[in-house]
Amino acid sequence: MNNRLQLKLSISLVFFILIGSGCGGHQRIHQQYEGSELPKSEVAIIKGNEPLILLNIDGIAGPNKRDVGPDTRYQYNSWFDGSFVVELKPGEHNLLIYYKLSTMFSRVASNPESMKVSLEAGKTYTIAAWKTPKQWNARVIESITGKEVARLRN
Repeated sequence: MNNRLQLKLSISLVFFILIGSGCGGHQRIHQQYEGSELPKSEVAIIKGNEPLILLNIDGIAGPNKRDVGPDTRYQYNSWFDGSFVVELKPGEHNLLIYYKLSTMFSRVASNPESMKVSLEAGKTYTIAAWKTPKQWNARVIESITGKEVARLRN
């Protein structure tokens, strides 16, 4: 077998091992309620991505451990791609969030802040965060209509 063919086969094998082991970018959905899985029509789904970090919902810390400087935090964001998807029962929820943006040259992180949001069954919501020169902000948007349902700061 020539070296080029052997290299192609090795790369293919590594690719299939990674995909098969769940390292292919699959986004795990976190179920934030007790009991068996409910139909999508009975839960609210909330999605987000870095630079927004979702630390906890209603005082319950996320399952993913992250070392942040001298301390360790648990969060819902995936260690793989920074995204999260959480299924919740509808109603009022308190989200503990913070803004973190890291680049090759700098790291910007805020203190965690609490955000109250009311979620409806059968709907999907997206949390987005952004930074201005003075402070950061976040909002929750109902995905289909684009309607803002909550904002950290006005």
